[in-house]
Amino acid sequence: MCALDSGSGADSLPVEDGVRLTTGTCPTCGGRVRIVYRAENKYWDVLTDRELEVVELLIELGSAPKVGKRLAISPQTVKNHLQSVRDKTGASTMVQALYKLITGG
Repeated sequence: MCALDSGSGADSLPVEDGVRLTTGTCPTCGGRVRIVYRAENKYWDVLTDRELEVVELLIELGSAPKVGKRLAISPQTVKNHLQSVRDKTGASTMVQALYKLITGG
C-alpha cells in the first residue's frame, strides 16, 4: 500500500463550490492518488499558486523533469518549489508533504 493512500474514498465526494478534486499518479509507487482541496485544509492556504501548480503536475506527470518541461522551467526550479512545499508543510519528504496535503494533517 502506498504511503499516500488516505483511504478517503475521494472519488465518491461531490465536487462543489470551494472543493476541487485532482487525481494523478503517485511519484513514489505509481498508484493512483486523489487529492481533495478544501477550505479547511490549512496546508493549501500557505502555498503559492505556483507551488500548487507544481504539486498538481508532479502528481499528474510523476517527475520534476517532466513538470519542468511542461512549465518551461528547469528541473532545479521545480525542486526549489517542492522544497518550499516541504518546508511550509513541515515535512521532511515529498511523500509526507503530499500526505499532509491530502489528509489535512
